[in-house]
Amino acid sequence: MNIYINGKSIDYEIENEATLGEIIDGLQEWMSGKGCVIVSLRLDDKSVNFLEDKSIRSAPIDSCRKMDVEVQNVRLLVGETIHELGNYLDRVARLAPKMQDNGIQADDIKQLVDGLRWSEDVLKRVEGILRISYHDLEFDGEKFSKLLLKLGDIREHIEEAQKNNNHAALAGILGSSLTLLCDRLVHALPLVLENASLTSEGSNLMEEITEQLPIIRELPEKLENIAINISIGDSIKGMEEFAACISSIEEAFILVDRCKKELPNYSHDLDIKGKSFEERNQEIAGILQELIEAFERKDRVLIGDLIEYEIAPVTEGLADILEKIKNSLKESCH
Repeated sequence: MNIYINGKSIDYEIENEATLGEIIDGLQEWMSGKGCVIVSLRLDDKSVNFLEDKSIRSAPIDSCRKMDVEVQNVRLLVGETIHELGNYLDRVARLAPKMQDNGIQADDIKQLVDGLRWSEDVLKRVEGILRISYHDLEFDGEKFSKLLLKLGDIREHIEEAQKNNNHAALAGILGSSLTLLCDRLVHALPLVLENASLTSEGSNLMEEITEQLPIIRELPEKLENIAINISIGDSIKGMEEFAACISSIEEAFILVDRCKKELPNYSHDLDIKGKSFEERNQEIAGILQELIEAFERKDRVLIGDLIEYEIAPVTEGLADILEKIKNSLKESCH
């Protein structure tokens, strides 16, 4: 059987596995070690529900020739999903009371019920993905598991009231119970991210890298021009421009360091021109100190050499690392 992860063929050695379920579990465990989770599965180009379809899990390995697995980074997936869920619940909290204004429509109730069921499913999946227990989380004195149960109860009450044409009950739920619960859930959702050491900053990492990358790409040429300006005697202008460049370099180092902390399971090659990220970080600090001393001595030749031959190459390496991280975030995992 050929196995592909996010479109790329992998070498997966089958040992004692006899069923597709055992293969899937093995891949889940492997991806978990990389900070990723399986989000979809295709067998012989046919999408399957590998979580609920027991017949798939019990099927023998030789029942399919090709397995396509899509995985995503857990932190990004959960962060984005919780953000989307929060937006939806906030809309429900604001719009549910207004559903009565033009008369409660059956189609609107169906969409609402489907949305609430989706919300329940999302929360249950997040609990499983993060391997946490909502019973252990409390928001303002109430367990998160109880909030989830209330959401299910309200959904069922809405369905029952609609089925029995009980408009008074529907109006009461939409105007009060549902609104209050959704608003409470919106404020409680950050607790889930905090408990899993997930922050909104992690979700914004891609945006920040995308914004910073073009700036870092332009730095080598800028630094070369700065070195030329300084060498011909325009030290004041060169120093001002160099200070702006240093700020960008520091930001790039911070982004790479954040990636190491927030996405620790990413196996990036963080070497910069043959030296580790940490070594280069320390080296840059030393070079900057040397530059300060060179400016104090007005040694234009040394200043130009340090900028052109020491700092500029490091910025090229930083840009390569940021590009690598960006591509990995975009592809989620491989």
